Amino acid sequence: MRPKIHPEIVRMAKGIWAIDPKAPCKEIRVELERQIRHNKAVENHTVPSLRAIQYIVQKAMAEGDGAYMPAEWRTWSTVGGCKSCDDPEATDFLLEHNAQFRVLYGRGMNGDEVEWAVRLRAALATASIEHRLTLIYYYGLRATVAKRTKQGDPITDDLDGFVGLKPWLRPWATYDSAVDSGLVPPPRFVAIRAEDGWVNSPDALLIVLHDATTRWVSQARVKPTSDQIKKHLQGTKRKERDLSEPQFTITFQNTSQLPSDVKREMLDILYERTRTNMNAAHIPRQP
Repeated sequence: MRPKIHPEIVRMAKGIWAIDPKAPCKEIRVELERQIRHNKAVENHTVPSLRAIQYIVQKAMAEGDGAYMPAEWRTWSTVGGCKSCDDPEATDFLLEHNAQFRVLYGRGMNGDEVEWAVRLRAALATASIEHRLTLIYYYGLRATVAKRTKQGDPITDDLDGFVGLKPWLRPWATYDSAVDSGLVPPPRFVAIRAEDGWVNSPDALLIVLHDATTRWVSQARVKPTSDQIKKHLQGTKRKERDLSEPQFTITFQNTSQLPSDVKREMLDILYERTRTNMNAAHIPRQP
């Protein structure tokens, strides 16, 4: 008789598989071990055996759709999961963001990302373009995972809490406090790695946004905003398979929080990019 595995651990294992259905079970187990270690709900549970992981993956393959790949969005057709836009403003919005998505990610948006781009259009209007695209990417990835695992609606509560509070418009401490008090879930970003662990706090999302800015200014051939941050962080990308999630390497140890001076510079960049975006769009800043 197989030992009972915590439902959250099963969900996490399926989610890892769904991000990359071709990943070997050994890699999935390593990834799962790291996630369990930094998930308060299951941190005291043991990591399932390799045989148990194989069983979970086999069941996910049988019940889900590992072959699902969101089609590339094509502007004037229904291919890609989004119907042709009759609204000229919506069409212009998608054309612009699809072109900019290519700059940041090296490809156009897929159908899942386009669907969320339309949904998030108003909510992300005040965010800088690279942060907007990053959030669209992660919402789209959650949708893809949900379809591959056939779990129903994608799990986006952590992203929803972040977008709802809009930390780019007000002190980051507002978001930190909301996470600490349990009002919003901590960001579920399994790609933030350090030498001795992961950042598992709102700082994780801050690093993701900063990395997006670093890549954006690099791709756009704009002078980076902060040389100091560039020394602390370096972006890397895992070997791509079907829909690999970007991996980010950071050089901090004891990863409960970022060093205060680094975090301060990263926040300065976040707010500066927001001000630049708002000035361009003529949007008044909220108090």
